[in-house]
Parts: sequence; structure tokens; C-alpha cells
Amino acid sequence: MFQLSAGRTLVGELRHDDGLWREFVPVAWHVNYWDRLGWPDKFADQAYTDRQYAYSTKWKARTVYTPGLVRAGEEWRVRDGDMLAAGSMIGGELTVVVAGESMAVTFQPPVGARLPADLQVNVALLGGGIESDVRSGENRGQKLAHEFVVLQWDQAALPAGNTSLPIPISDLDVEVPGRAMAVWVSSASDPTPLQATGGRLDNR
Repeated sequence: MFQLSAGRTLVGELRHDDGLWREFVPVAWHVNYWDRLGWPDKFADQAYTDRQYAYSTKWKARTVYTPGLVRAGEEWRVRDGDMLAAGSMIGGELTVVVAGESMAVTFQPPVGARLPADLQVNVALLGGGIESDVRSGENRGQKLAHEFVVLQWDQAALPAGNTSLPIPISDLDVEVPGRAMAVWVSSASDPTPLQATGGRLDNR
């Protein structure tokens, strides 16, 4: 799973990659600590910022930064080589069946794998093809393009490796040409994904 603390062109280029959803699941989390520059990011949320700080604590890093890139739970920088190289997730079989406005999630870990006691499923509604006109701050006057940006993020306990929950619906008042959904399993006390899947919710 590939995660970012802010959407960038680097992520947008993944839209047409053959491995999308099968080999990697991109998720762009917008953080709110830059809102002080005078242009609040409508896609940012304190929970997303907290998530980045949780990773920073795990890595024993002194600070956070944007764009901060995470691949399979580990920090990734351009100097580290192939962004889409295989990560170190535990793997297993994660199945998501969508029926109407709800979904059924089942996770079967690899044989012999040791799972955390606080296993949970994460569901993120993603938006693409979105543009923002920046009116202040260091990006003032620019039009930013967003792909795989988190519009809504929900979590639920995953007892016995299966659960049912509603499909997240964003209440953000923005035009979203393309929507997708990312689903992954993790520990409630560690943001590192154990397995992930996803797909488009439209034909874009």
C-alpha cells in the first residue's frame, strides 16, 4: 500500500499504471498543519495529520514533512529507488464484497501469521480529477490537481477476520469527477497496513 501525506503530481501519474489496485493501492492524505498559511485545505483533517505523526513516532523521526510518502508502512523517499517495489506487508487474502450501500469484508491471513489482537479494517473513499485554486500561501495563484485524495475515512473492528460496514459517503462540497475506494487491514495501535485492496466506483 502506498500512502502520502499530501496529493502531488507523482501520485496522479499512477492513475494509468497497470498495477493499480492489484499491486498497489495509492491513498493521499491531506494534512492541516499548513492551514496557518491562510488557505485552509478543504481535504485536510486533523485525523489525517495525527496519522502522519503516528508514523513519525514509529520511525522515531524528529519531524513530519510534506509530501511524506509511506510504502507498506515504511518511509519512502525518491533516493530509495522504485516507488512501486514490493513492500513488506504481511499479505493474506482480503475480500471486499459491495452490495448496495454496504460492504462485507473478510480477511484470511497467511498460514502461521501472528496477527494483532486489535485487528481492524479501514475504508477510505477516494476522489480524483479534482482541482483546487489556491488563493494564498506559498502556492498562491496555482491550480492544484488531486488524485486518490481521501474524502472520508472510516474504521471498524474486524473480529474473527470479517465484518460488515456501510460504504463511506463524503459530505465535502466539492465536484469529484472520479471516485474510488481503498480498503486495508491494520492494527488499531499501528497504522501499518497488513493487506490492502481497492478499486474504482465509477468508469473513470
